[in-house]
Amino acid sequence: MAKVGTRAALLFGCILAIGAGCSVSRGIPGGSPTTAGVERVILDQTPNPSDPGQILELTRVTIGPGTCIPPHTHPGPQLGTLVAGTLSYRIIDGEAYVRRNAARDDAPGETLRADQRLELRTGDSIHEPPGMVHTATNEGDEPVVIYVSSLFPAGEPTSIAADEEAATGATPPSCP
Repeated sequence: MAKVGTRAALLFGCILAIGAGCSVSRGIPGGSPTTAGVERVILDQTPNPSDPGQILELTRVTIGPGTCIPPHTHPGPQLGTLVAGTLSYRIIDGEAYVRRNAARDDAPGETLRADQRLELRTGDSIHEPPGMVHTATNEGDEPVVIYVSSLFPAGEPTSIAADEEAATGATPPSCP
């Protein structure tokens, strides 16, 4: 896996937490459905030079205190870095790669698999592959802020609601 530490400052992004849709605040046309307590601001976007059918996007996602993001997936890969707060994160189906304190080139990494939970903290980065089903909750008193770099097919929604029961065969809890 390529070094993420030095790139994390430029390509912030989990989980990650664009959610099953978010409020969008931007000067670029388009948008997503809304999830109360989540704000998604597109900082920049451009067509992928090697594949014009894909959009490379940098966003800032703010998740308010007490906000639960329902199970969802993304249509392409995302790399996220938490710049403020702590986020309770759960993988329902698939796997993701996490680096603690990712700004350090020697930061340790770990692969998370289905039914694993963890606390993502300021400085942690997460790589979410397309189709991985996950959910997240800000259980703290302060907003969680994440910078997310995404590579999505043009015209696709940024997130897709997932049916946890269909993905795992288990009745889902309300949040992580």
